[in-house]
Amino acid sequence: MILITVTLIGCSKNPVTSEIENGNGNGSGSGSETSGIKLNVISSDETDNPAGDLQISEAKALLSKIEVENSSGSREINMNSLVVNFNLSGEVKQIIEKSIPEGVYTKIKFQLHKPEDFETVSDPEFKTGNSGNQRFSVIIKGSYNGSAFVYKSRKSINIVLNFNQPIDIRNNMKNITLLLQKNLWFMSNGITLNPNDDDNKDIIDDNIKRSFAKAFKDDDKNGRPDDN
Repeated sequence: MILITVTLIGCSKNPVTSEIENGNGNGSGSGSETSGIKLNVISSDETDNPAGDLQISEAKALLSKIEVENSSGSREINMNSLVVNFNLSGEVKQIIEKSIPEGVYTKIKFQLHKPEDFETVSDPEFKTGNSGNQRFSVIIKGSYNGSAFVYKSRKSINIVLNFNQPIDIRNNMKNITLLLQKNLWFMSNGITLNPNDDDNKDIIDDNIKRSFAKAFKDDDKNGRPDDN
């Protein structure tokens, strides 16, 4: 499993590497500089593929339109597209730290983003040209049956996750974890999907969306939901 945790300092079992974007979240309402969230990625050491015929060596995505939501509406916490390199070694990796208006939030929303024609992306692998077939939202590299593969999704994928319990952000920063189950990406009914077979693309893209399974407060940064 891969977790997206919100934190600055990792615990002893999960050291932290950072890709921090600081700034103010958008939205109406009074806010505080110390009110906000920290968002990280963590991967588990779980086997990618039980049969061992598929191994993942690198996975990254272009994230955009990251928002938190409550009954009053949504608050956007990241305006720009953000390249996220998922750490596959079990370390916690910070993605963003953002100030947002104080409130009690119930869900998080974001998009795995296919670049627009006019958009400049810091990682050139996500945009090799301006046509739709040359722009990508998710890139996964590895080997299948001993042969290298590069899987590139051409779909923008919208994801909405309810928090396991409402998260109160008032004059403090909260750690949030998104649980990402990467072992689902290339599996269907217990069978490994060939990443190089174009007939499998729709299933794999659906699997990528389903792999974002949970969202929860994780202030002790252990990759499990806090009790309260």
